[in-house]
Amino acid sequence: MNKATPVAVEKFADCGPGKLWFVHHPDGFLIELAIESRAIQIADEINAGRAANSIDAEREVIANRAREIAGHYPEASDGRNTFVLFAEWVEGRSK
Repeated sequence: MNKATPVAVEKFADCGPGKLWFVHHPDGFLIELAIESRAIQIADEINAGRAANSIDAEREVIANRAREIAGHYPEASDGRNTFVLFAEWVEGRSK
């Protein structure tokens, strides 16, 4: 296989049954994305040679969401600090 391909896997977990979406990368690894539309978009980006930009953009979305969730916790709480640290870790992976 020399193209990235979106792949759905049936899941039965605590959150209930459904499909979990991955992108099968041409190098043989899987990228977990959970949502079909994102899996298709990332596969298209990889196949067009723009994967680095798309993956960095996805990291930014994840980091921003983590910061948004952190904002729901009291200042200096463990929950808030955990999400802030997670956001910083995600952002650091794109550098």
